[in-house]
Amino acid sequence: MMIDSTKNLVVPVQIISEDNQQLTIVAVKKVASCAKCSSGQGCGQNPWFRGLISTREMTLPRPAGFPVGRQYAELTLSNTILNRLTILTYGLPLLNFFLALFFCQSLPQWLQFIIALVAVGATLWLEKYYFLYILQKKLQIREIQAAAMLYD
Repeated sequence: MMIDSTKNLVVPVQIISEDNQQLTIVAVKKVASCAKCSSGQGCGQNPWFRGLISTREMTLPRPAGFPVGRQYAELTLSNTILNRLTILTYGLPLLNFFLALFFCQSLPQWLQFIIALVAVGATLWLEKYYFLYILQKKLQIREIQAAAMLYD
């Protein structure tokens, strides 16, 4: 996990299968050039990326001109999209929790709490599909010339 010169999030990935229209990728667990990852501490962003993809695999459309037979690539996500997804990840469930409590004030407290929890659960469930949709549209994949910087 790195931040490039344009302050975008860069995630090294391994291509596990490919065809003419799509690439199936999985996040690489460690990066040799990251001091924290090399020492086993991690930078905290690889778990964030893995959390977006529950199966740890993601299928993306194959970019035009992407070479066949590559084992590794890099995903790039702009800071703007990353910040929006982060706000949605934490802010929207919290907002729905408080909205459910506000609109259910006439009900008993235990029922308010259950409705608020259901609202949070429904928000998280719906967000998952929205996030995958956004990621498939906004993630940019590019080839890596040398896979020597990556290891498992």
